[in-house]
Amino acid sequence: MKDNPELTEMPSWMKVKRIINILALSFLPIFGILFQELLWRFNIYLYKEQYAMVAVGVVQFLVYMNYPASGKRSKEEYRPNIADIVMSLIGLFGGLYVAFRWDYVFRLGGLGGTPFEELMGWAFILVVLESARRLVGWPLVGTAIVFLLYAIFGNNLQGVFRTANFSLSHIVGYVYLSGIGIFGHAAQIIAIVVLAFTLFGVILQVTRAGEFFLNIALALVGHLRGGASKVPIFASFLFATMTGEPASNLGIVAPLSYPLMKKMKYEPLFSGAVLAVSSCGALITPPVMGAVIFLMGEMTGLGYPRIMLGAIIPAFLFYFSLYMQVDFYSADKNYPRLEKKDLPNLKETFKSGWYFLIPVVALVYLLLGLKKSVASAVYYAVVVLIIISVIKKEDRKVFFSNIKSILPDSGRGLVSVLGVTSCSGIILAILNLTGLGLRVSALLTTLSGGNLLILALITAVAIYIMGMGVAPIVSYIIMSILVAPALVGIGVSVIAAHFFIIYMATSAFITPPVAMASYIAGGIVGESGVKVGFRAMRLGIVCYLVPFISLWSPTLLLEGAVFDIVHTTITAIFAVVYLAAGFEGFMLVKAQIWQRVLFTIGGFLLFSPSLTISLAGAGLGVVPLIFQFNSYKRQKASDTPQVT
Repeated sequence: MKDNPELTEMPSWMKVKRIINILALSFLPIFGILFQELLWRFNIYLYKEQYAMVAVGVVQFLVYMNYPASGKRSKEEYRPNIADIVMSLIGLFGGLYVAFRWDYVFRLGGLGGTPFEELMGWAFILVVLESARRLVGWPLVGTAIVFLLYAIFGNNLQGVFRTANFSLSHIVGYVYLSGIGIFGHAAQIIAIVVLAFTLFGVILQVTRAGEFFLNIALALVGHLRGGASKVPIFASFLFATMTGEPASNLGIVAPLSYPLMKKMKYEPLFSGAVLAVSSCGALITPPVMGAVIFLMGEMTGLGYPRIMLGAIIPAFLFYFSLYMQVDFYSADKNYPRLEKKDLPNLKETFKSGWYFLIPVVALVYLLLGLKKSVASAVYYAVVVLIIISVIKKEDRKVFFSNIKSILPDSGRGLVSVLGVTSCSGIILAILNLTGLGLRVSALLTTLSGGNLLILALITAVAIYIMGMGVAPIVSYIIMSILVAPALVGIGVSVIAAHFFIIYMATSAFITPPVAMASYIAGGIVGESGVKVGFRAMRLGIVCYLVPFISLWSPTLLLEGAVFDIVHTTITAIFAVVYLAAGFEGFMLVKAQIWQRVLFTIGGFLLFSPSLTISLAGAGLGVVPLIFQFNSYKRQKASDTPQVT
């Protein structure tokens, strides 16, 4: 979906297509703002379902106009054929039809409609399935087809999976002619909340905020050991508090920070892993967390403030673990430090762009202080961001030079995620219609024999499989219906069960074969995405450990007695240091094999919520630590010139 070349140099079909693209892409954020903030002020009211129906219809249109049936994107502009145009118009008409006839559709109650509406419904379902296939391939689409077949033929099965005898009319009514399936809660959240954050992120990218955050990171850690590789960690953290999206985080931070790592001659594989892992923190760092935090607040009934507080310690451990591994790795490889004279001054840097921190402060205040709805809070934060971006001359110049791309890029950011979410809506509809969600939860409990570890491992595998074609928020929605009740049913706290799902979905960003962030980072540094992914798994170890540990003891999520929370937090901090030393083979000096083994085992044991086990882990780590300290003293003594 490119729109940069001059129209005068294009063939006629391309001119028309690009104009349509820009209009359709720009329509999505404009319609979102109108729906959330303006129409109701003029006594024009739309239901969330109607809004989602229009948005999904426009997205289906855009997918067929820009994504080939082969699923392969080429550098050349895609020219849609007659079949693409027909499918795109069915998608657009199908969404608009139910939106404009919502009062009538609502009264149907998902029980079907006229023969024309049912035919239109099945055609629209096929359009949604094919668009999802073009976007992410077969895994999600195949799953949706299996669920549809289950709804149709499930009454022929025996035992726990036998369903009622649903007619085709009832199925299409529930999936298409309702606000439950394709246009259900998932699509509404994506179209309303994620769109708002996408707009916020796009505007952030066209300001000088990226330069400011990078300079702050350079001023803070650039002069330290391994400073070049610590800069993307701090810069990603700053962006994570605002964007909540790994891909955009990586897209902003990597081009600014990778040249520094390359200059200091860091290995491309390691550099790519650092970039991939640090960008994934966007999904687990409050206050945004990829918008899934707001959905989690609704689905758990705990609310946004509680979820945000629960995310603080795990997010800190995530970045601290990455920082320590990078520090020990840099010391072991003896990478040079960045020269202080080449680094920006912290005071001057902060003075030049401190106001870029205002939008995130405003967002938190609007959400927690004024209790604004999520989308409204984000749009107000967008206004704040725009205002601070046009006050200074240099900021104004950068902002206005990129302003024409804001609306199309915001719409573009919604296309793939909403297109995929539409397909997942089919799965969610069948889960509700057949009651399969409750049956799967019961079956998982039976298969695991009530053993939490087995159930957690089954859940993790299911999340990775689901992650092969969906956004984390979609994976979370489906898994929270299928497996969260099973986890809660055998004694896991609600917040721990739901955090487990989102953390596993986040780790899929760096874990092969999914590893989207690893593949993007690999492309930036010129390395295999799979190799980057396996290296990133080690750097992102906290993303695997914290969710599992929290199933048994949610104290790291700030649930439990104060003493237990303090104890597990302190031991987790030491665990991170031990694991970093064990993984990278360095603490004070280069570690021998036996020291690395003891550090690693001690680190894993320190993560245990049991005081006895954590003390044992601490004791194991003390042994190599003593040897490290003695070796370090001898090394320092030998480096000190002798006075004769």
